[in-house]
Amino acid sequence: MTLIVHPLLIAAVVVVFVGLVLQIVATATVGWLEISTSNVMYGLWSYCPQISVCNSYGTEVKNILPAIQACEAFSILSILSASATIVMCIGHVVQEATKDITRRLYITIAFWVNFFSAVCSLICIFVWRFKVGEELGGYLRYSYFLCVAGLVCFAVSSLLFRIYIRRLVRGSYQVMP
Repeated sequence: MTLIVHPLLIAAVVVVFVGLVLQIVATATVGWLEISTSNVMYGLWSYCPQISVCNSYGTEVKNILPAIQACEAFSILSILSASATIVMCIGHVVQEATKDITRRLYITIAFWVNFFSAVCSLICIFVWRFKVGEELGGYLRYSYFLCVAGLVCFAVSSLLFRIYIRRLVRGSYQVMP
């Protein structure tokens, strides 16, 4: 039996991996910011004992702990979402190859994990944005935009997968025997 993997499935998995790379870079950026604000820094920011950004006089400007917590939560949810999307794609290919209906349950569970992760990720993004505000800028702003781009990648991946499933159900695509 020959199994043809459609380009939409391949694109969905590739977009998930792009989203994961963006998320890893964003998390590393926030991690670097967390470490660097705990040590002596030169220029505008200087040493501050808490997870805060301080001005050159040591006065706390903004506590970035809520943003870091939101980023960490977003990272976990992103990994869940990406894993669920990959499980959906692989599970569907296996189901089509084996005609095993029980695999459909796994695909359904993966889809809902993906959906729930995306909704919770949006909440984390908004918490991050409104808790930190505009004054921080710099690395945290870059990290924020990278996380949003990662979330867009996960959404696009799910959309590609759903388009593929709809076309398959309508009979546009078939697995060749």
